[in-house]
Amino acid sequence: MIHFYKPNQWNSGCCCSFSYNTSDKSFYVQLLKQLSWDSENSKGKFDTKTRSACKFTPTEIGSFIDCIESGREFSSFHKTPKENTSFSFKPKMKDDKKDGFAFTLTKMPKDGDKKSYSISFTFGESKFLKQFLLTALSMYSSSSIKENNEAIAKSIAAKNNQ
Repeated sequence: MIHFYKPNQWNSGCCCSFSYNTSDKSFYVQLLKQLSWDSENSKGKFDTKTRSACKFTPTEIGSFIDCIESGREFSSFHKTPKENTSFSFKPKMKDDKKDGFAFTLTKMPKDGDKKSYSISFTFGESKFLKQFLLTALSMYSSSSIKENNEAIAKSIAAKNNQ
């Protein structure tokens, strides 16, 4: 799991964690909204009640990596019976120049209030995120290949025992 902690004095910051679960071979992001700002210590506090999580497909993770590598914007949408989720990963522009990347996620529950989260990544943070996602995709691929080979071996053994 990797974390990005981005508080600010305007209380509009975000805390973001990307993770890969080897048990269910799933990619996740968790986001928290900033609750307050301690100007004396230049630290933000985050509201765990605003925690929001989203599960991504390997292809979506690949699209995040593609954005970091190529600068092509990626956006998508998940629809479930309980809520709709839209998200995007795109270059962040400042004065007509690329200034890193921005990730935005919006949850729209069937019942309840809409929640939006936005976090930006510097070029260095983007490189770190890319490496983490590449490693997670590699773990996913290796696990998928292993499962496929085991299924093939089991199928061949079953045919040979007939």
